[in-house]
Amino acid sequence: MRKYFDTVINRSNGEPVNGATVAVTTETGAAVQLYSDNGITPIANPINAVTTNGYGLFQFYVDSGVYNLTYSFGGKSVSVSSVEIYDDAQPSRRFARPVSDSTTDFRDRIATEKTSGTGYIEAPAGNYSLNLSDGPLVLDFPCQIHFGAQNKITINNATSHVFQIKQAIDSGPGIPVILDGHGARIQTIDGMTKTAGAFAIVGGVGSEPYAWNTRIQNFEFKYMYRWVELQNAKFFDISSLTGISNVPGRLAGGTGAIALGIAGRTSEGTIRGIKFQQPTAATWWDGLGQTFPSFGVRMRWCDAIRFVDMDLIASGSCYLIDPQAGQVAGFIDIRGGNIDSSIRGFDIKPGAGGIVQDLTAGGGGNVTVHTDAGIKLDGTGGGLIQRVAFSDYGMRLNGIGIALLTGAGTINDVRLDCDISASTNEAVLLQKGTNVRISKGRYGPRGDDVGNNYGLSVSSGVTGYYQNGYDITGNISGQIVNAAPGTFIAR
Repeated sequence: MRKYFDTVINRSNGEPVNGATVAVTTETGAAVQLYSDNGITPIANPINAVTTNGYGLFQFYVDSGVYNLTYSFGGKSVSVSSVEIYDDAQPSRRFARPVSDSTTDFRDRIATEKTSGTGYIEAPAGNYSLNLSDGPLVLDFPCQIHFGAQNKITINNATSHVFQIKQAIDSGPGIPVILDGHGARIQTIDGMTKTAGAFAIVGGVGSEPYAWNTRIQNFEFKYMYRWVELQNAKFFDISSLTGISNVPGRLAGGTGAIALGIAGRTSEGTIRGIKFQQPTAATWWDGLGQTFPSFGVRMRWCDAIRFVDMDLIASGSCYLIDPQAGQVAGFIDIRGGNIDSSIRGFDIKPGAGGIVQDLTAGGGGNVTVHTDAGIKLDGTGGGLIQRVAFSDYGMRLNGIGIALLTGAGTINDVRLDCDISASTNEAVLLQKGTNVRISKGRYGPRGDDVGNNYGLSVSSGVTGYYQNGYDITGNISGQIVNAAPGTFIAR
């Protein structure tokens, strides 16, 4: 971001011009967002123009880049093209202009900043193409890459990651790696099916070191297989990422927005303001003959993770939590946001030797599920689920509201405080579980169709209680069927 200022003088009399308009565009003519301060307060009406004062002075802040300036006054205009506006205090942020293949420019600039620069890179507004046949762009040193708001970056590789953040030396908190898109769009080339690879993979795998203090923000994605994958990552902030892909065949199975700890431990981070639409609710891919599921967020080996204001639409599971042997997903807090899935909202199913524990989700928001379950705690994989709580969600479902499923695994200490309207199955189905508590909320049928079997169905062996006096209804077989009256009681 650079402050730019100048004066407009009338050449005929040498006097400053009051009320002249100065408009800023990209070299292709697109309007550029200007600011009245250092990137905080945008200028409006229009977004890309300022007016001179009585001294002929104008000033604005803008992302570093190359722009055209047009001066207008008294019915006349004059343009100055290819004006380079950069922060002179950090000349190393200068970057080559967009070209048909910008891969070499990116690699060269990263190499220069690693050995002799400040670590600060800015890519001017424009279209870039990256051919990653030689692998991802590796950021293994403290650095920042900022893209102009008008950037479009096209990926010409079906499997590679774009960036790998893999610091060779533990920089510790306070020396970050930052990728800031300022609204830039990341997409694959037309007609290519993306089958693997994330925009950014954070950390190495196996014995490789952690990537500490990473921030990724303000990007839009189109047809990307995965947005961010966090492996061996610590102290991170992922925010303001959006994306949509509703064209069948452009992504392979297993696509998703965020994956955490699939092959390395990830801890102590925040993920917020994510808007993932894959696919749109009006064009469910499974209804179009597609066989693969997608997920919004997937977690395996991770702890101390906070999610805030996540809006997720997925053809599989919005939150998929499936740690495997030796992996623990714990101390997870999910606040707010909306969920819309064709199969499951929360799909919690640890494998044998895997653990999900100390998970809280709630704080408002809606859960809409079209086939299976809003919340599914699945013991069939043989893992352990303990100390989980769901509250303050409004659920509207065609299948089951909340299901605790039987199997070789263990389910302990579950609290349910939600409003659930289910259609073809139970609002709450408890096949197993120890110390299961239903303390408030409404549980029953949807009002617009035939209805569920029971508001609450409890199998033998379940222990816990439901709060007597709350609204639990059913309209086929009855309100409550309880096969464990001695251990699961009303209070």
